[in-house]
Amino acid sequence: MNTADFAVSGNTITTSQVPCFVSGTRIRTTRGEVPVEDLQVGDLAVTSSGKARPIVWIGHRRIERPAPAVWPVRIMAGAFGNNIPIRDLFLSPGHAVCVDMAGEVFVPVGQLVNGSTIDWVEVAKVAYWHVELESHDVLLAEGMPCESYMEAGNGAFFRRAHGRLGKVDPGRVAESLSRYAPPFVDGGLIVEAIRERLACRAEALAQKQATRAA
Repeated sequence: MNTADFAVSGNTITTSQVPCFVSGTRIRTTRGEVPVEDLQVGDLAVTSSGKARPIVWIGHRRIERPAPAVWPVRIMAGAFGNNIPIRDLFLSPGHAVCVDMAGEVFVPVGQLVNGSTIDWVEVAKVAYWHVELESHDVLLAEGMPCESYMEAGNGAFFRRAHGRLGKVDPGRVAESLSRYAPPFVDGGLIVEAIRERLACRAEALAQKQATRAA
């Protein structure tokens, strides 16, 4: 997540690496499942561990005619398990989802595209939203564990809907990564194993749908 991940065209800045939710995504909070665009700084997000943690910043960016690398990725309802997610979930390709694979890991959803239950969605425009807690953690978006935004020097590229961003503190970033969030994995045997599990799940869902249609 750095400035090299951004492409600039006119007044539009796009990214495929920053973790973003598409408008309409419901985030679990102590006041219920709230569309990301309706969240407010100070709202208490319910993390995957069950803790209620305050939202400290919300930003967004609207993108016209996004390049294919910036198209959102759709995770079909139930792709990871029963009600995980509860309904179709749309994320930026660089947004990491939390998967338990002999221990929890964060994997960018773009690395898990399989052409069926997880796939790119071609769009003419998209609004991406970013939700930051006091430190990097696991939010629940449509019931799916997903990473919160972590300020690492790219927040200024997005409109500040609520809250304020200060200078990046490298020590705070390191602490944020180590205290609450699982490790990142974007390749190797763990990702291959997750892909295989998703493929088996996709096949089971397809068979179930075929049985219902028969």
